[in-house]
Amino acid sequence: MRRSDPVPNSWPDYPEGKYQLNPIEPLTDRTWPDNQIITPPNWCEVGLRDGNQALPETMSPEQKLAYFQALVKMGFKQIEIGFPSASTRDFDFCRQLIEDDHIPDDVYIQVLVQCREDLIRTTCNAIEGSKNAIIHFYNATNPTQRRVTFGNMSREKNRQQAVDAARLLKRLTADFGTDMQDLVFQYSPESWSDTEIDHSVDVCVAVLDAIEASPEEALILNLPVTVERYLPSEIADQVERFQRMITQTVDRDSMIISMHPHNDCGTAVATVEETLKAGADRVEGVIFGGGERTGNVDLITLAGNMMGRGINPGIDISNLDEAREMFKQTTGMPIHPRHPYSGDLVFTAFSGSHQDNIKKSFDDMDQNPSDRPWQEKQHYLHVDPADLGREYEAIAVNDQSGKAGTAFVLQQTYGMEMPKALQSQVYATAIQPEAEKAGEKLSAEKIWDLFRSEFMKHDCISLKAHQINSNEQGTNFTGTIVVNGQEKVIFGQGSGPVAAFVHALKKSTILEGSFSIGEYEQEIDLRQKDLGSDASAFSFVELQFKGNGSLWGVGYDDNIDTAAIKAVLASINRYQRIEAASE
Repeated sequence: MRRSDPVPNSWPDYPEGKYQLNPIEPLTDRTWPDNQIITPPNWCEVGLRDGNQALPETMSPEQKLAYFQALVKMGFKQIEIGFPSASTRDFDFCRQLIEDDHIPDDVYIQVLVQCREDLIRTTCNAIEGSKNAIIHFYNATNPTQRRVTFGNMSREKNRQQAVDAARLLKRLTADFGTDMQDLVFQYSPESWSDTEIDHSVDVCVAVLDAIEASPEEALILNLPVTVERYLPSEIADQVERFQRMITQTVDRDSMIISMHPHNDCGTAVATVEETLKAGADRVEGVIFGGGERTGNVDLITLAGNMMGRGINPGIDISNLDEAREMFKQTTGMPIHPRHPYSGDLVFTAFSGSHQDNIKKSFDDMDQNPSDRPWQEKQHYLHVDPADLGREYEAIAVNDQSGKAGTAFVLQQTYGMEMPKALQSQVYATAIQPEAEKAGEKLSAEKIWDLFRSEFMKHDCISLKAHQINSNEQGTNFTGTIVVNGQEKVIFGQGSGPVAAFVHALKKSTILEGSFSIGEYEQEIDLRQKDLGSDASAFSFVELQFKGNGSLWGVGYDDNIDTAAIKAVLASINRYQRIEAASE
């Protein structure tokens, strides 16, 4: 293959000419790429309006209230609660929040309304009595909607439509009671990204003038990417150009630039991040990306990205599991298992090399605590799941996984830290055959069951009772074992419990001299590490068998000597099963 080779055409019937490159005017002197996001934007969550209207079954009043209260708990200070003039349900919910005092003093409710007099009057009635509110009014400004929806509406008439709405809002809200602490106006030129830039500036300047915006009472100019068509960098260019043009007439401090991107092309998050670099102050979106078509920009992903780059996002995403359950229960919408930060599998590794790296990184953090940034501690985990209220669940194991994944499952879920020499044997003997047979990931419980049945099972020879006595001369073992249903008393001596028990087994002629002790390790149960010397322990014993090589056994007990005896016995039983299977 050469770089100059033509790209093969695998779609011969592609509808040639039906689509076209987006017409853009390059911004050759752009400055935004050199900027860096160092502070979070003002967040406005619109799931109760934009997200709710896109549901197959819209939320009930009870579900809406649960959603609203969850957003408040997460720290959202601006929440779009609905379209009061569009439905009785939205109007009643707005009144319920106000009259039943569900809105904290520092939270702004936002309501949406088209630039129509009757709808504006209804909307003003809906929010009367609230402490802080944002009235979000809009009209479509792009050429296709002006031509098709409004019947060849001129630019001038389109601008006047927005100005008339602004003046009416000023008049109707002038007599709001003293309970109103702050009333903010927000204007959206709908489909801003598809509107001629000079026309959108012209309309917005006229609205700023009509609403009498000032640095003390700034107007939110919301710039919707209603249908995503452009690259994030192209939208950022538009934002920078828009600000250059509009600030020739209006003080920049008299406006708050807000972004409202949809996700038709799958790049809404990138669009927000690029436009924040280009000077946007605020973003509207939905937690977990709910909304029309492919959804609104996901505010959780944006906040997680900021957290991972060392920026406090200003909203609390430290309990994502709770937020996920609320979202699923109130909206009926699933969250994709690979959804950034929020999906069930985003903190799970299947690849053996990933598993090995993750385990080694966690081991290094335990052994070498430091104040290095997270990125230098853990390569494959973008952020610490604990910061999101999530656990690093036991690594999933399938037929693509390796020994590290299995070891990590047993360590994290069952507190057992295996010797490295044992890990390969556990995976190859007990886990990999079952993973290949199943063709899917194995649960932690399944891995534990497979491990115990192979490395801890006493099915051929079991220990009924025993006594260990140690003195300066060594250790004496006395015990009763059961072999094929028959009890047998055995005695042995050695330098320690393991050696004494092995000596007793050899003297009993059960296995005679066919094995010897290899490696031997003991570790406390990591789940009980706070108990110190009172913690239960795992023992790992390797026995070398003539003709069968190395066979590990594992024991567990609250007495460390008994755990070692059980480990020897588990290895003996493995040998017995192998011998029986070969006959």
